[in-house]
Amino acid sequence: MGTIQPPNPSPRYRTKVFLDFVIDSVDVDVMAGFSIMRAGMPYDCPLKKEQIVEWMLLEGEKIPLQPPFLWSRYYRLMGREEKAAIIEKAMADGKPVASRQK
Repeated sequence: MGTIQPPNPSPRYRTKVFLDFVIDSVDVDVMAGFSIMRAGMPYDCPLKKEQIVEWMLLEGEKIPLQPPFLWSRYYRLMGREEKAAIIEKAMADGKPVASRQK
């Protein structure tokens, strides 16, 4: 299922398992125990059952997806303002994105 990329650890994260794949020229991150470090504090970002808004089928496996608004928060915690802004603009413009829960 794609090509696994070499590890590239960062002190900005405390994620327990992080695998980076390239599948059909698309970067795909697989994470377990996702945690972001910000100002010396860890922010746990678990995948909770009640947060799953959509499922994606990939080679026969169902992949749970969280809502975009949640990922805009995560990107802001990571200091990745541009990514957060892209998601927020898409939601504001009414582009088709998964749930807009708050």
